Amino acid sequence: MHGLDYFCTLEKITLTELANLLGISKSAPTNWKNGTKNFPDKYKQVLYNLFLIPVEKRYLLELNYITEVDRAEIELIFKQNQVDKVKVEMNDDVEKVEIQQVIIESLEREVSNLKQHIKMLILLKKIKISFNSSVGNEIINNKKLELVEELIEKINEL
Repeated sequence: MHGLDYFCTLEKITLTELANLLGISKSAPTNWKNGTKNFPDKYKQVLYNLFLIPVEKRYLLELNYITEVDRAEIELIFKQNQVDKVKVEMNDDVEKVEIQQVIIESLEREVSNLKQHIKMLILLKKIKISFNSSVGNEIINNKKLELVEELIEKINEL
């Protein structure tokens, strides 16, 4: 899946709706994600603002294929934006404030869980790379497997 597709999926808008929102042809977003046309800079900026993408994560929008880590990073952006939106909308009505605080706490837990999930995915990627780098060396791979199994046992004991 393309980064643009996943941002649109989370925001619950289609590429056609996005095109209408931007005032461009319906085929333009499809052409951008298929690589038949480049993302014009002026629309990149609009999309960064629309999806509230932090500067350091803007590369995610144009990725032709998003990995599991990329997907989690995009979900993290989306959840953090939800937290920020609820915080901005808080008002002085005591009953609503209590409900909004519960919503914020729930969303912040989701944000925290996503951050931990991203760390785990990155660690798993490092493990895969480590095993792939020693392909064919049975002694090294057996030792690595033993260490991973020991770590899993320790984790399960927690």
